[in-house]
Amino acid sequence: MWTEVYWNQPLYQIFHYTLEHLVTLTQPDLITVAGDLTKEGDAIVFKDLCKVMDSYKIPWVPILGNHDHHYATGDTSAALTDEIVEIFADSEFCTTFAIAISKWCVSSAG
Repeated sequence: MWTEVYWNQPLYQIFHYTLEHLVTLTQPDLITVAGDLTKEGDAIVFKDLCKVMDSYKIPWVPILGNHDHHYATGDTSAALTDEIVEIFADSEFCTTFAIAISKWCVSSAG
């Protein structure tokens, strides 16, 4: 499991290299990536994340953090936008996704 990825931020290359190495080394059955996956919930960043994660051809589950869904709409109480939900639904190997909201976790089948 990875957490606080902030995809497309300066340390992203280190994360990507490390993940690629670990996937090759361990051959996992499932990869879990816990939020925050993005800094501001941009759809383009989610698309890039899905593309890279799908390239491993291993089922994976993103758990979205507050930066992933709050910033997407500008409303700290808002749910995910339809566009972001569609991005995960279109991902070939994303099996489900979850949203971490305080102490609760809401899951949705992919």
